[in-house]
Amino acid sequence: MQKSLLASGTAVLAMLATATDAASQGLELQSAPSRWRLNYGEVAVSGSEDMGLLGIHYEVLDPFESLPGVFLGLGGFGSITGDRGGFFSGGFSSGWRTQLAGGFHAEVGAFMGGGGGGATPQGTGFMFRPFVAVEKELGGLGLRLEIANTNFPGGEINDTGLAFGITIPTEMLTGRNVSSWSSPIPLDALDFERWRIGTGYLRIKPKGNSTLIAGGPYVDSITMGGLQLAAEITAHGYIPLRAYGAIGGGVDGFAAILSGYGYSRELLTPKLHWELEALLGMGGGGAVDTGGGLLAGYSAGLRWRLADNWSSHLSVGFLDAPNGNFSGNTVELGVTWDPRMLRLRNSYDRANLASQQLPSHEGVADIWQASTHYKFYLPKSGVRSTTGAKHENALHLAGVGFERHLSENISALIRTAGAVEGDIGGYAEGTVGIRASTALFDKFPNTLVHATYEIGAGGGGGVDVGSGLIHQATIGWLWSPREGIELGVDVGRMDAAKTGNFQADVVGLSFAFDLMRIIAAR
Repeated sequence: MQKSLLASGTAVLAMLATATDAASQGLELQSAPSRWRLNYGEVAVSGSEDMGLLGIHYEVLDPFESLPGVFLGLGGFGSITGDRGGFFSGGFSSGWRTQLAGGFHAEVGAFMGGGGGGATPQGTGFMFRPFVAVEKELGGLGLRLEIANTNFPGGEINDTGLAFGITIPTEMLTGRNVSSWSSPIPLDALDFERWRIGTGYLRIKPKGNSTLIAGGPYVDSITMGGLQLAAEITAHGYIPLRAYGAIGGGVDGFAAILSGYGYSRELLTPKLHWELEALLGMGGGGAVDTGGGLLAGYSAGLRWRLADNWSSHLSVGFLDAPNGNFSGNTVELGVTWDPRMLRLRNSYDRANLASQQLPSHEGVADIWQASTHYKFYLPKSGVRSTTGAKHENALHLAGVGFERHLSENISALIRTAGAVEGDIGGYAEGTVGIRASTALFDKFPNTLVHATYEIGAGGGGGVDVGSGLIHQATIGWLWSPREGIELGVDVGRMDAAKTGNFQADVVGLSFAFDLMRIIAAR
């Protein structure tokens, strides 16, 4: 069962290969400015202790024509300094920005999400972080200073301080099919990039110096499942991103988020490449002593191209918590879907998109949905926490997700969620899944009924999920008030898939909106 997350996730991704949008005469493209925003600041968790939080956010600028200056995004925070390794929080960001003289911008905004871990006094897990910021544009990047209040209303953290950060400008290219168009976008205005998205399996064999927070050596291998992402930035360089949660090894709640730089070259045949990666990130939880949570490592491996848009890889490496007592050798494998995405060259005038379209033989619209969801766990009567206590109240979780429509009736989805209310502050989970839907009732237009199955990793907050492997099955109803928007209600059951005793009825609410990327058609 330890590899069932990888197997299930691979099955989800395999269905992507069968999904191709119907050809049309052209695509009308739209360019939306976006950015990556990274920030770091220290937060007081007691009168004598600070926790250093690294924030990573992806935000779309000016998503609404009628509300200039507004930005919306997804992201989160994780501990990398102090002694609270394993703290994570994910959620949403929003705000307003305006341009000042001299290349400066001013911003007001807020982050709202759920999480915890690392024995942090986060209470219910709900996190609210309003901020004001000043940013200066330098060399294509933005250097920023923030004043932020980090508050866990149900816990003991409420601190105001400085945070420093950078923004990296990007572009979200979206589009819609049109049956008639005037003139094509010149081919010399187009460029290509590969994005990888896949499922992975990571095994960490701890070295002899690894210990638990409570003391004593930790020698069992940790098995983890999760997501593997990467974005090409040069012909041979790429930015990797890993998000893993424990599914074996007796450390449920242990998680890691890693990024860095990767380099790849052909080996003997165009289908085979060697890869080297330098990784930096954050991790902890599950009583593993990672100190403040900072992780550093490296890996070397091989990638084999299975088909035009598919590849698999195997690598070995090393991972270390330099401020804690944890390190280990790693073995990682995965399968990724990595089509060539179209992008516009910087020299192309985006104003021309009003009169120029992309011919269907050059690109197709790849439809995704971004979603927010809020769900309630109603634990069964015999369920107890890891300390033996009964869960007295409903457990509330909030999260985000992405969903890809593979066909009219089948979707693949990725979701994360963290506790925001109840007695499980610090609990978090991530899942992959499949959804089947149909328009069952003709009398209710724009509505669908559906069945969804998800499997993934969860832990923390005293929830007894055993190894960390969890799964969930639901049925539900979707309503589309207008094209590109969906509201949903789900009911079902969530269980620990292996040794844990956690079982709960589930009620979920969701809001989703369409996103599109443009895939090269040849």
